[in-house]
Amino acid sequence: MNRNRLFKVVLLYLNLNVVQSAAPTVSIESYDLQYSYYTKFQSLINTEDKPIHVSSLIALNDADSTNLIQATIEISSGYTSGDTLIFEDQNSITGTFNSASGVLLLTGSASIDDYKTALRSLTFLSSPDHEFTDQGNTHSKTLRFQVIDDSAESSNQATRNIILTTPKLVYTDTHQGKIVRVIA
Repeated sequence: MNRNRLFKVVLLYLNLNVVQSAAPTVSIESYDLQYSYYTKFQSLINTEDKPIHVSSLIALNDADSTNLIQATIEISSGYTSGDTLIFEDQNSITGTFNSASGVLLLTGSASIDDYKTALRSLTFLSSPDHEFTDQGNTHSKTLRFQVIDDSAESSNQATRNIILTTPKLVYTDTHQGKIVRVIA
């Protein structure tokens, strides 16, 4: 075999065996998450807020990386002042919520399983100003999820809708100014 032909065979072999970098993927429940302000009305009686878990089934995959370095969760539509994404730091992952933009940024090098656990622990709480004046209506919010692996590859953007329902107020205890009864 001559040298030129050998060179072509080697190049062909190398081209066939090049491993393409694969971006991570995110998938989440496709059905809407229901959130009732009834929980918030109850919390006025109980003096504690009741956030809800955003996802118990979020899945993360990456064919060529075992670690992620970042996750971004954004309230991409319907964001109002008082909406909050709550995260407690864990497994070398720290979270910062920007209340001006509605974006929660998780950072830190950790395994895909650690990030999956972190995202499954995420909760949402809404305390908008309109909850008392906007009785009997629904509002929609969209959460958008994206992760970045340790090769700096960004994932797809997965979304989940949250449907918020405001109950109708029946009456209030004017003595203490707290809600006593609502119709959900």
